[in-house]
Amino acid sequence: MIMKILNHLFTAAPFLLLTSCAAQVKNARTETVRVDGDCPMCEKTIEKVAYVKGEAEADWDVDAKVARITYDSIRTDLDAVLKRIALAGYDSKMYLAPDEAYAKLPGCCQYERTFKQRALQEAEHHHEANAENAATDSSAGMPEPASKNPFTPVFEHYFALKDALVASNAAEAKEHAEGLDGAMHSVDASKLPADQQPMWTEVMTATMPSLHPLSESTDLDRQRTLFAKLAAPMAQLAKAVPQEAAIYVDHCPMYNGGADWLSRDKSIKNPFYGDMMLSCGSVKETIE
Repeated sequence: MIMKILNHLFTAAPFLLLTSCAAQVKNARTETVRVDGDCPMCEKTIEKVAYVKGEAEADWDVDAKVARITYDSIRTDLDAVLKRIALAGYDSKMYLAPDEAYAKLPGCCQYERTFKQRALQEAEHHHEANAENAATDSSAGMPEPASKNPFTPVFEHYFALKDALVASNAAEAKEHAEGLDGAMHSVDASKLPADQQPMWTEVMTATMPSLHPLSESTDLDRQRTLFAKLAAPMAQLAKAVPQEAAIYVDHCPMYNGGADWLSRDKSIKNPFYGDMMLSCGSVKETIE
């Protein structure tokens, strides 16, 4: 009889442990997503960056390359967790890691980038198809796909910077400010359409006085003050170039007498206060 009880307890223990962990996240929603990686060190990193106390956690299986992600469906979403994982160097179907983040991984962690290879193959296929149909296709004059849009890296780094400030992570904010600075300087103005060149000059002129010191600062309060000054030129850029999805101009009435920021999420996540007043603000404008 005693042995049966012990066997039952040992059998139930893993389930009880998982239940206990999940109970720490309120309004819990769990989703399973493939995340590429290679070794136990990858497992440790993926689970560490996914974790936010009371908000999100992940259990990554080394053999299956699958992450079981549990998150508070009111406070965050799957996208936010996968973005953090990608910024740490790990690809998923939804988000590819920046090349510089992948390059920083230890040698044993530099997995085969199947998602990126697939994306490159699909982009090449679409490019070849577009080239063949350019002479007769009535859509030949349409904007290029996002992967060919020179402003895509600019927006990606801006939104990653915003997310880092929402998380009150000064180190990541500095890293993405540096990335935004580099992405903006990488845009070749001479190759832009003639009607976009003056706009881009104005955006660069308005952005750099704030972005340069932001990319050098690790002081969270200063980062937020400088970040607020990026909203107007980034909104100008968003309105001037085609967007694949809506961009929301959000407004916080309390920060420094009122401040704006751009977001791809309709739900409010305030980068000026983080957890202190995460939902403070409202959608001021929608850029389609």
